Amino acid sequence: MKLRESLMKCGKKGCRCEQEPIHPVTRLSRWENGKLINKLIRVADREGVRKLFNNYRKHKQAINEFVEINNKEKELLKNMIKLKTVKYE
Repeated sequence: MKLRESLMKCGKKGCRCEQEPIHPVTRLSRWENGKLINKLIRVADREGVRKLFNNYRKHKQAINEFVEINNKEKELLKNMIKLKTVKYE
């Protein structure tokens, strides 16, 4: 998921943006079933969405770090079990 800022044309006749895009827009983009989905964020909601998005990124990073630590712990436990296993003939 990404939060993108860009400029766009509004489409109104006579607007300065007919020459080049000047209107700032914020889009929330994500991949869903192999397709890129874009949602335009209203001007009134931009700041709130930015805060939520930053929280999402922090939580996602924390979860990824937790998964990495968990995988290392599983590997260590497997090695400990191998060392403690006594083979009888």
